[in-house]
Amino acid sequence: LTVGEEIAEELTVVNLYSSESWQKTVSIVYRNAEMLQKQLLYHNVTWSYALQKSLSNPRKA
Repeated sequence: LTVGEEIAEELTVVNLYSSESWQKTVSIVYRNAEMLQKQLLYHNVTWSYALQKSLSNPRKA
């Protein structure tokens, strides 16, 4: 075994252990990203609504 092959073997073992937790991490990040997207969408909708309201009633703004 060369040093490269030894490292490759060790990485394979590490990957087997970490892939499960890595998948969990990815799914958590993905879920957070989805939530963030929904929040941003909500803010955009409310902000554009407020903007439209102030544009249609400039005196009340």
